Amino acid sequence: MGRTNYVGVSAPKLYLIVIKNNLVDCIHTLQELNGLHQLCIEKSETNNCILIHCGFIRPKVEHNINVPDSALGKVLYSGALKWILPNWYKSSRNAITKITLNEFEIPCYLALNRWGYEIEDTDSAAITKEVEFPPLLIEPIEFLKLSVRSQNCLRREQIRTIAELVQCSRTKLLTMPNFGESSLVEIESALALHDLSLGSNLREWSPDKLVDSSVHLPHESVLKDSSLQISGLTLKEHFDRKLEILPDRDKQILMLRFGGFGSKLTLDEIGESINVTRERVRQIELSSIKRIKLLIDQEGLGDLVESHIGKLLLDRKKPLILELLDIEDEWFKGFEGNYIYLTNVIQTFAQKDSIHIINAVGLNVVSRIKQNEWDALINKLREKLKLKAVEKKWNRIDIGQYFESSLFEYKSQELSDLLHQQFDEYLQYHDESQQAPLVAFGKTVDSMIMTVLSRAESPLHHSEIVRRVTNLLGKKADKNSVHGALNRIPVVWLYSRGTYGLIDHCPLQFPERKNVCNKVEEIIYSAPINKQWHSHEITVQLADYFPDLKENLNAYVLRMCIQDSPKIIYLGRMVWARSDSGMCVGDRLETTDAFIAILEDAGEPLSSQELKQRLSKVRGVSNNLQVHGNERLVQVGRNLWGLSDWSNC
Repeated sequence: MGRTNYVGVSAPKLYLIVIKNNLVDCIHTLQELNGLHQLCIEKSETNNCILIHCGFIRPKVEHNINVPDSALGKVLYSGALKWILPNWYKSSRNAITKITLNEFEIPCYLALNRWGYEIEDTDSAAITKEVEFPPLLIEPIEFLKLSVRSQNCLRREQIRTIAELVQCSRTKLLTMPNFGESSLVEIESALALHDLSLGSNLREWSPDKLVDSSVHLPHESVLKDSSLQISGLTLKEHFDRKLEILPDRDKQILMLRFGGFGSKLTLDEIGESINVTRERVRQIELSSIKRIKLLIDQEGLGDLVESHIGKLLLDRKKPLILELLDIEDEWFKGFEGNYIYLTNVIQTFAQKDSIHIINAVGLNVVSRIKQNEWDALINKLREKLKLKAVEKKWNRIDIGQYFESSLFEYKSQELSDLLHQQFDEYLQYHDESQQAPLVAFGKTVDSMIMTVLSRAESPLHHSEIVRRVTNLLGKKADKNSVHGALNRIPVVWLYSRGTYGLIDHCPLQFPERKNVCNKVEEIIYSAPINKQWHSHEITVQLADYFPDLKENLNAYVLRMCIQDSPKIIYLGRMVWARSDSGMCVGDRLETTDAFIAILEDAGEPLSSQELKQRLSKVRGVSNNLQVHGNERLVQVGRNLWGLSDWSNC
């Protein structure tokens, strides 16, 4: 199968720079060398100098340029152009000046023919002893810091030096085994950093054309010097330089996607505006970001972003707010309040995936934690705090320490204050002290009830609970909602009609409640298995065993003592039974039905006292129990009860 032509990388362009009175007058961009001739004729003047440069990036030229008199009215070639001109273009053997392009000082050579004049080369015009070929050409390909895959592909083809590489065409590289478009992007971007390009024609090239080792800077020094030159730029200036490698359309698309013009547009919006598909916009965006990141990696700018933000985060106690970033470090200036743009640029440069910008409690925060990690942490802490509110074992200090330790694994301890802001309104404490335990979590009616009862010194009436919940919520609490919650929350106990409290309000301490439970189990299991026990009947018997507890031991307190016993089951309405009886809630004997059964068994009328006495053998009876008739249970005499279907009643 044939190889698909690669169109993701733009070809190098020609730049005609007009220098007038040692200042840049204008810069023109062209695609072909032939188009330069007419433009050069139009722009040439005796006091002008024209510099022609070749590269991927529109050159930024220093303002004040020292052009020698021998170049006035003439054309200069940058080193990047000199090596690729056809053989019939002649230039001076030595550089006659140096000009700074894109923060790099490059040699410039005098054009000797084909620009409306023809002159002889002369060494007397040279101001510096430059070699014909840049020393960089002799460097091994490792100098370009390519990926292992790209280097292996080149080595297999015996391409060992940069000189051998730049003489290769795109087609030749793309036909090599295992060499793909991503490797092509990587190599062309790496060469562009040094004003080199593929397909260069190095006439008369040989390593002995280079100057001796005393003039040839080792690549470590070259890299160090480049690092010093780029380190003085701001983040905005760095990104602007990277944008220049993109074709105009691709640059516009990336700026629109990054919010560089004030607002971030969707893929559909951009596609509609430039008449391409949504998918094509996405492809261009990804390709552009990939190319820029390759350059960033080559220059080590990911480390530069890490360095600036890392210093701000070091031993930090407060969150680093994105909107204040340029105040804390001027390196982030230049975005003019466009924080969407700043966010995208930072995340493009932070290639080690160590710097992130998240939204936390409504703030844009720069940190080392990812957004999905922050969201997951919030959910985890929420569940943990709910659990701890039930246990009532954590206080404010414990929670603060837990927040800090939870952030430690993300190296984001400076976000502790944001966690407090996230949860503070949901954390309900016993009181305002640092040692106060957490008693509830949330702002629901249930949480407010737990808070009110936890802070109360004794059980509260329903109406008082409603009033206090209203104060906590800051709005009127619905009485029915509060009443429903009081009967629904398992840890809320009824102390008397309409009065509720927590187990902490119980007049009996845990050891006393445990002793009462053991005695009740003993009493119930000493009776027939199917007997149902009323709370009153149980408390009467307990009074003989615990005379000191008699005043505090009523039916409500009894339930707190025996509710959790595995040996006793609650049948409802203060009635209990043995767990092994097979009975459950709903099996409680109704007194009226029981009285009818007793009369049927007796076969004769019985007094109220006799009915209750016989009932007590199968089910506990309260002192206040009254006999109430129905259609079948009727009163047949003073305090005497019978059945309506008895003919002799």
